[in-house]
Amino acid sequence: MRAAPALPQRVLAWTGSAAAAGRLGRYLLSPSVFGIAISGGLLLILAERVLLFSGGSNDDSEQLLYSQSFQFGYGLRNPPFYTWLVIGFTHLFGASLAAVIALKFLLLAGSYFGLLRVAKMIAADDAWATAAAATPLGMYAVAWDATLNYSNSVLLIFVCLMTLICLLQIGRTGRLVWYAALGLSMGVGCLTKYNYLVFCGAMFVAAMFDRCYRTRLRDWRIAALGLSLLVVLPYALFAHRHLTSLSVQFGAAPIVGEARPLPAAAAMSLQQTGDFGFDFLSPILFLLLVFFPAAWRPQRIDQPAALRLISRLLVTELLVFLLYFFFAYATGFGTSAIHHHLFFVFILAPAWFVARASWIDRARPALPVFAAALAALAMLVPAALAVKSAAGPVLERRPYLNIPYPALAEALKAAGFTEGTIFTWDLPYPLSGNLRPYFPDSRVVSAKFMFYQPPPRTRPGQCLAVWLDYNGVADRAVARAFEVMSGSAVGWDPQPKTIQLPMQPAWGTAVRFKYQMFGDGFGTCH
Repeated sequence: MRAAPALPQRVLAWTGSAAAAGRLGRYLLSPSVFGIAISGGLLLILAERVLLFSGGSNDDSEQLLYSQSFQFGYGLRNPPFYTWLVIGFTHLFGASLAAVIALKFLLLAGSYFGLLRVAKMIAADDAWATAAAATPLGMYAVAWDATLNYSNSVLLIFVCLMTLICLLQIGRTGRLVWYAALGLSMGVGCLTKYNYLVFCGAMFVAAMFDRCYRTRLRDWRIAALGLSLLVVLPYALFAHRHLTSLSVQFGAAPIVGEARPLPAAAAMSLQQTGDFGFDFLSPILFLLLVFFPAAWRPQRIDQPAALRLISRLLVTELLVFLLYFFFAYATGFGTSAIHHHLFFVFILAPAWFVARASWIDRARPALPVFAAALAALAMLVPAALAVKSAAGPVLERRPYLNIPYPALAEALKAAGFTEGTIFTWDLPYPLSGNLRPYFPDSRVVSAKFMFYQPPPRTRPGQCLAVWLDYNGVADRAVARAFEVMSGSAVGWDPQPKTIQLPMQPAWGTAVRFKYQMFGDGFGTCH
């Protein structure tokens, strides 16, 4: 008898929760509230990254390593613009991990506000535009991974959005300043990530299908796009000079792999596209399916020209990747470059879908609850970072953010190292850039990036080799790499000294390093 009212009570409880979520969502759908919430949330996560973790990611360390000197290129794996920005930040704020992380979060904030700018041009009203701009909060690759690991891909998102804004403004105003801005953004984009070319090319293809944009692109002002060539030229000359070392700079993966039969290549292309798309768009893909089912079906709706442009842009990008993957698997050429990072150029896809839903009346009631769901996902990130910081040494196989670099630096100083050249073996942990802030008068060389050599020191100094103690094979590899770097193997001790330090936090875990120290002027290492 008591079970009878249970179902109505559960329905009423759920309805009350949904109503509360709806009220919260309507409050969050204000662009001004969105701006405050995004800025505050990113500041909180930035503080956690700086204060709770003693180490930086592979990308953070790599940027601190490269930023020892300005060059027109740092290998061929990625173009150099992000490193140039890091050099500027480290000159202003010092060569620190905090400066590198702060730059990334500034770009993330700029991406959210750039997406809001685009969304206002394609959505039915400001509330829908705000929801569209918030969609990266529901993307694991952006809301979580980008806060921990990425560098160039974060800049790629920002530059793609700036490029699109310039084109949309050209369509609206036709002013010369926007043509010039488009040229500059294209040049910066080409110096950011190679897959930017897919976004930029797809954008122009999409524009040629619209009469307004087609007319604007035939205007004499289009000559301002030549600014992009001036921006790209120095790196293009650098890349041309270094093509002979392409295989070295892209790592051990071969440039040319196994060629597959055409049916197998087609199947692999479809599978890879689906896998990458699913990974990049999760879990926002499920939220869009649940909250806006009407928008998934074909609709005869009157869309703004900018929304139609983005629709064609996304379709063109998809076709380009399908063809590229098919070509790569069919010929074996370029398979080593197939990576899920390529799909960061689809950053507009969820926002486009929300904007499309904004023009369908049946989708409107779900909008506030959708906004509340995104807010709930966003709040999980700071909590998860706190857990990762506290439990990383226990739960993770390689807790690279918990490596005690400050303690390692102090131990090396106590062992007698003051300044000179530090040679590191960045496997499995990125020691090079993480150690650099603690030795500002030293140069750091990494065996992982031997193609990059910082400027030689003007005065003699010590030579230090340091690496993680994990097996004897690594010790022999370190010795060989050190000989290549220094030009001498004299004095290399087969029984190097060790330093054992507790992880941060410890929880009974420790990490052990090996090191060797040499006097002033040892070989070319000084």
